[in-house]
Amino acid sequence: MTRGRQGICADFVPRCDRRVGVPLTGTRITARFGAEGELSGDGGCNTYATTYHLSGDQLAIAPSGGTEKFCSEPIGIMDQEAQYASALQTAASYTLMAAS
Repeated sequence: MTRGRQGICADFVPRCDRRVGVPLTGTRITARFGAEGELSGDGGCNTYATTYHLSGDQLAIAPSGGTEKFCSEPIGIMDQEAQYASALQTAASYTLMAAS
């Protein structure tokens, strides 16, 4: 995660959640944490939006809504997106790390 003027932006980092693994080639998973509790990003095929709440190092993310298109390529993209959405919903804490 990197802190910006508008809030915090996170690119997918494989070590954050081993259930998801490394993003498929040609895809990008993102999460943009806004300063006012808004969260939006890209799951690799679809975009999503929701809200979040921080308390110390504890994180609570509300159920998200987003686009509902089907992507057939790369193979496995929809499974990757479903795994990411599940991991996002179960996130309970966060760690800030320097951008590399």
